[in-house]
Amino acid sequence: MPACPGRRRDEACHDLRRREPGTNDCGKMEYGGPAPPPGRPHRCFFRLYAVDEILPIKAGTSNSQLLGALKRHTLAETKLMGTYGR
Repeated sequence: MPACPGRRRDEACHDLRRREPGTNDCGKMEYGGPAPPPGRPHRCFFRLYAVDEILPIKAGTSNSQLLGALKRHTLAETKLMGTYGR
């Protein structure tokens, strides 16, 4: 991302409030957080991508559409696994 006047070099130059919600696994356009079933701990996987530009996606974009757009613009990727139980 290009540098922005008045910001440090390592700060992003875009407004995160302008993000577009995608469709989750439940078919909703919202983040519901981990909701493991009762019993044994459940593993949840999270991915974070560093991209070279703001992706041209629209509200309601599916996971497969997002991953297609990410293929062309991903600079780095990391994964996190969380273990949840109730």
